[in-house]
Amino acid sequence: MSWERALIGLSFVVALSAAGVVSIPRAQQDSASMTKEVTEKVEVGDEMNKIARRMAVVWFAGQADNRELALYELHEIHEVMEKIRDADPVEDGVHLAGVLAALEDTQLAALETAVKTGDRVEFERRYRETTHACNECHRIVNHAFIRIDIPNSPPVSNRRWDYTTKDADADVMRR
Repeated sequence: MSWERALIGLSFVVALSAAGVVSIPRAQQDSASMTKEVTEKVEVGDEMNKIARRMAVVWFAGQADNRELALYELHEIHEVMEKIRDADPVEDGVHLAGVLAALEDTQLAALETAVKTGDRVEFERRYRETTHACNECHRIVNHAFIRIDIPNSPPVSNRRWDYTTKDADADVMRR
């Protein structure tokens, strides 16, 4: 593991601690937390798959310098994370709401900034850091068998990654 990856992992763990993410056995949770978990059941795996697909779109949009699409997908990722946070699920004693808040405040915020600046090298670096943080979270909740990587094929085949609002405006003018 490179020193950069180790530093990213350490900073993610520190952010989790600062966010108040603690390991509490399920038997010790208060009844309000248990009630919320039952009444607002969210299938975390399904929601995480939505995030993974959208992150793949962010990658291909970023590679095509389609900042509008990348920022849109990042916004949608925040909405999925909000849904998970609101349900306050606990995985192996870890409150995912705090983990997701830490990820949003650190890696995702930095990735969004990189998208806005249009710096491809910085975008790729921040994307890799975000991916590494996702894998660290999976490790923390004993799901290390779930490994996220840089996508090598688009999640859909019928989308133009380089298509922007300017292109849409030009299409309208041609009609």
